[in-house]
Amino acid sequence: MSDYVIRPYTSEDNAPLAVMWNESDDQWPGTFTGGVPMTEEQVRDWMDEETCLMRLVIENSSGGSIVGYGSLWETAGRKDSCYVALLNVHPAHQKRSLARRMLTQMIDWATEHGYRRVTIGTWPANLKSVPLYKKVGFHWVPDLDVFMENYIPAVRRMGFGQDFFRQHDWYVTFQRELEQVADEQRHPATGDMKVFVFRWEEDGEAIEAVVDRYAQAITGVDTADFAAYAIVDESEPAQGHRLPGALASDQQAGRAGERLCAGRWRDGDRLEPPGLLRAGSGRDAGRRGDVRLRCRRAEA
Repeated sequence: MSDYVIRPYTSEDNAPLAVMWNESDDQWPGTFTGGVPMTEEQVRDWMDEETCLMRLVIENSSGGSIVGYGSLWETAGRKDSCYVALLNVHPAHQKRSLARRMLTQMIDWATEHGYRRVTIGTWPANLKSVPLYKKVGFHWVPDLDVFMENYIPAVRRMGFGQDFFRQHDWYVTFQRELEQVADEQRHPATGDMKVFVFRWEEDGEAIEAVVDRYAQAITGVDTADFAAYAIVDESEPAQGHRLPGALASDQQAGRAGERLCAGRWRDGDRLEPPGLLRAGSGRDAGRRGDVRLRCRRAEA
């Protein structure tokens, strides 16, 4: 039996949380407390002022101390997105997968409560945390100082994802390289589109989802029954130019998916068109490309 219990925060945790933060001080850049020891009253006021989605603590059941804390907040202006605002494990209790367990609980919570995206950030010198974040589905956005996005909740909410994850654990079967570098990814089916690729495999079964980095949405899926991709022929067209075609509108993608995919495409499932086409300057061009869906059945 584990010596640790991950559970929701309660006001009874204020005093042991103050101890945890004081004893974790040196592992934060510039220290967490600023050199002024934190008190129970300060933690109480801090917790009372917060309006986050969830707060988790890790209790060391053998000693009754609090050795970890994590909080999840809704992204401002985004009802479909949330972010990990704070994550800490006491230095004496690290290397026990405690941070990973908090993150998987947060991703489960986000999935169950209708969120499609979870983000996390860290300081550039904290590269040791990047493999952990990647292992639970976060992708490092290139050109940003360790800002990472996770679309596993979106995949798990789609019909094909629900079918797969009824039989397979999403964390155990997730396939990732855990390099401490930004994720400059492409996919053979989507050409030069800048994407994040999510793939799960177990016992000869596999599913894959492709996320357009700029649209922040799923634009391709591959399952045992079908594959479908919304494709742009050029990832960064000149402003005002219309692409010659390779996008799918939401309704057309849904109808084609229902027809081609033998009922595995559920109500509400859709491939998103890659978002507003980017101008050469990096600003949104304000146009979408011509509409076309490429969808195929997998080989029998």
